[in-house]
Amino acid sequence: MPEKNLMKKKLSLRLAALGSALMLLLPLALLTASPAQSYPCGRVSGCTSFELVSAGAHYNWYPVLSRYEFKGGRTAPQQWKLTGNGRQYQQNGMLTIVANGGDHARPVASTWSTISKVTGRWESRMRTRTYAGAAPFRVQLALIPDDRAERHCGAQEITFLDYRPSKSSTAGFSVNTLPNHTFAYKKQLGRKVGGDEWHVFGVEVTTKHIAWFVDGRVAAIEKRPAALSGVALKMQARLVPTDGAKMEKTRLQLDWARYWTMKKKGKALGKAAQPTQKVNKKAC
Repeated sequence: MPEKNLMKKKLSLRLAALGSALMLLLPLALLTASPAQSYPCGRVSGCTSFELVSAGAHYNWYPVLSRYEFKGGRTAPQQWKLTGNGRQYQQNGMLTIVANGGDHARPVASTWSTISKVTGRWESRMRTRTYAGAAPFRVQLALIPDDRAERHCGAQEITFLDYRPSKSSTAGFSVNTLPNHTFAYKKQLGRKVGGDEWHVFGVEVTTKHIAWFVDGRVAAIEKRPAALSGVALKMQARLVPTDGAKMEKTRLQLDWARYWTMKKKGKALGKAAQPTQKVNKKAC
């Protein structure tokens, strides 16, 4: 073979080998390149499918200031304080709260004790289960005043889930302020809240509005000044009995809970329903 043709053949073989090496390295380069900007959940390892339906991911609130990912075992998390006649423990990566049934049932609540803020964004992935028999407990996720003196029988709190098992696909939201204001809204969901169905509920509190979120999308926005209390709030998950009724055991589970500040503007919320203003007769 002429020397010129031999050199061309060697060059072709080298180029082919180099191309093959580059093809092998390309997937590795894609995996090892910094993906922090690519994932809306803000974690380098990527997002789960459940995180991608959250408001934090959809409206680009990240980075998160504080997140609580629950663990296994049967111990209670130190940052979540239980009150009332019930039990709480961590199970398979979830916070499990159980309200005992009976004739004289009392409310059961677990409060995220270390996060107290006037403004910000709170969100949690949750599910609930009721048991056959007597009346099930009402399930609520709420922001309550950190200072007990500011609570006034629930007259300065924000509820970002209020679920009655008798209305299986209805999620309620509300904000109460002094002296006796209530701003409330109910949303019909495509699938029920109970029955161990997972949902993600959230709330955004600013100096100008309160917005509620279901499964990553805004559901309602309240802008009237009378709805803004300006008090420091912390997150609470609770099970509430019906006065005078015999109650059945009810379970509430949280997969995770998160808090973001308002420092990052995030994606525009767009239009949403306005709650209805009512009189809060339980204020004290």
